[in-house]
Amino acid sequence: MAITAVEMKTNLEEAKRGEPLYTREQLLAKKDVIKGLVKDGCSKKTLRTLLCISYKEIDDLIKDRLG
Repeated sequence: MAITAVEMKTNLEEAKRGEPLYTREQLLAKKDVIKGLVKDGCSKKTLRTLLCISYKEIDDLIKDRLG
């Protein structure tokens, strides 16, 4: 199942209320999703906030998917 940037933003809003659509672990398990979100215009800052990971970790995930 693909997760869009819009869904990611919705997830972030829901997480602030304590009811995220996807857990951090579910999102991290979908490394291709993270790459897709960045491609769709989801900022690294938003990903960092949502996943509680560093910019370096995000870059590493993206590099892994690019090969």
